[in-house]
Amino acid sequence: MIIIVSDQPQSFYDQIGPQMGKLEDYVKAGKVLEIHAANWGWHGGLWTTPLPRNVTIVRSYSSYDHVISNNTTLYSSYASHGYFAGLPANAEIITVQAPTGTPDNTKPSTAIYTLGKGKVFVTGLTIEYSVARRGPEWEAFYKGIITDNLGYSSMVPTPEVPVQRGINVMLFNFYYYIQYHRNLDRYNALHGEAVDGGMDNKTLRLAAVQNDTATEYYANASQYGPVVANFPRIYIFIDLRKAALHQKQAVGILKEAMADW
Repeated sequence: MIIIVSDQPQSFYDQIGPQMGKLEDYVKAGKVLEIHAANWGWHGGLWTTPLPRNVTIVRSYSSYDHVISNNTTLYSSYASHGYFAGLPANAEIITVQAPTGTPDNTKPSTAIYTLGKGKVFVTGLTIEYSVARRGPEWEAFYKGIITDNLGYSSMVPTPEVPVQRGINVMLFNFYYYIQYHRNLDRYNALHGEAVDGGMDNKTLRLAAVQNDTATEYYANASQYGPVVANFPRIYIFIDLRKAALHQKQAVGILKEAMADW
């Protein structure tokens, strides 16, 4: 899935517009393109090209948008910035603008339609803003879009894959596991020395960010059970590798700062 969020500066739209053909090819191959197309926001940017299948967004502010599936209304200071024109006949309309509180079915503000083997999701709703600043119904709405309408499903661990494209997955997972824990021990020891030695808070925070990021990636690798038990499996590889790399960076930040003492 590719997600394009709303309210970008004009330079963003100027650069992505000419790439629409590549994005369409991506969808046709069976992928999902999710476009939050609420133009005319604080950054002032506007789409320079139509969206896939020649769909366009028409400027139209509304504080109320009606969710068709459950007959509810979403409210925000500007719940949507526009509605779509030229939607395919088989498009599934998710929301329509309701500027007076009454749904206007001629102004679809969220829709999903097919393109080749994939799907395109378009919305004129201010989802990012409203999820952050309005009620929980916005978050529930967006989660529902992802889980119900875009064919999302939780990734089920695949069977053992001892070799993937010539790479010994078990060996690499073991290597990054060792590197992560070795550098975690180093980080904890160095962090104690750094605090006792009066290292400045800015450097400590930079190292802590890398350490926390490594912890998050390692937790992702652990979601299927003990990491050691999953060494033969490909699906922990990326998270385990990133955990090791970020932990190494955390150690590097502390070592470099301590070398200047």
